[in-house]
Amino acid sequence: MQKLATTEGNKNISNSKTELLSSSANQVQLFVYNLSQDSSEQSLKDMFSYVGIVLSVYIPTTNGHGRGYAFVAVKCYMSAQNAQIIIGREYLNG
Repeated sequence: MQKLATTEGNKNISNSKTELLSSSANQVQLFVYNLSQDSSEQSLKDMFSYVGIVLSVYIPTTNGHGRGYAFVAVKCYMSAQNAQIIIGREYLNG
């Protein structure tokens, strides 16, 4: 098993939070907010890949800059829970 990533040192997602949006047999959709406008889909995919299989990442943009939130789909509920714990812990620990 891979070592779990942290958001420490990653200013783009260090103050982020996640909320579970929906769940199905094939995926769990997360809403990630409080993102830096400089956050990239790749940086989010890299972060979430430490807790499970990332199916998709979408960051809505305006004029080429992120709006401060994203939608991340992971393969299973356990991955979604782990992501919420890791991001929440980093948020609380600053």
